[in-house]
Amino acid sequence: MTIAVFLLLLLGAVPIALVLALTAMVYIYVSGNTVLFESYPQQLFSAIESYGLLAIPLFMLAGELMNEGGLTRRLIALARILVGGFRGGLAYINLVANMMMAAIIGSAASQIAIMSRAMVPAMEEEGYDTPYSAAITAAGGLLSPIIPPSMLFVLFGVMAQVPIAEMFIAGLLPGLLLGASFFVVIALVGLVQQYPKGQWPSRRQALHDALWGVPALLIPVIIIGGILWGIATPTESAALASLAALIMGRFVYGELRLVQMPQVLKRTAVNAGLVIMLIAAAGLIQR
Repeated sequence: MTIAVFLLLLLGAVPIALVLALTAMVYIYVSGNTVLFESYPQQLFSAIESYGLLAIPLFMLAGELMNEGGLTRRLIALARILVGGFRGGLAYINLVANMMMAAIIGSAASQIAIMSRAMVPAMEEEGYDTPYSAAITAAGGLLSPIIPPSMLFVLFGVMAQVPIAEMFIAGLLPGLLLGASFFVVIALVGLVQQYPKGQWPSRRQALHDALWGVPALLIPVIIIGGILWGIATPTESAALASLAALIMGRFVYGELRLVQMPQVLKRTAVNAGLVIMLIAAAGLIQR
């Protein structure tokens, strides 16, 4: 009966967190051990009672601050210097920018949401098909769970008691290899579809974009460098990244206004809440 309820709820498009929570309640009822209902709230809370899980909302906050503060746009301009002149240049730019963002956000859903607003309309204006533009953005976003810092690594490390820093190190090479394979696919599709060649920025523009893009690149250096050198834990690195994104967006680029902060914090809370609820419900099944 428990499996039947689980499949019914899952196929009924019920949110995964509710599927797990309701399935656990059905299991307790069917098993006859109803005394477990008394510890139900405690089990929900204990699943998320971990210091390492604080990294999740902090990484999401860093991504939101980067998007509002203009750091995402600078990373895209920096990617244009590197790959913008190739055939299908915007697709390469999309992928390189996604790889840079993956080293900051750590959440595929958040990264895809941010990059889709920035890159898909631009690719459509250049004549790229909407499905292709969306596919490149989604594929690039899937690098986020692999290239450190990865929220999946954080979750697994917390639940399995595995050193998170070591998992981050292990994700570097697979993430780069997967990104390289995407480059090959983009090159082949560009040749077959004869997508337009991009334009390399002028020397003056490239210098300008490089100078303004370097501060944005400091954030992944803070995150990964702090962890690899043992200066900070993943959670502390996420907090430092959020602080750096706030300072750069407000004082370096001057695009982040204080009146935007309530909306930034609201989006972060909603997105992080979805993940935290899922972890809490999964803890019930685990126990």
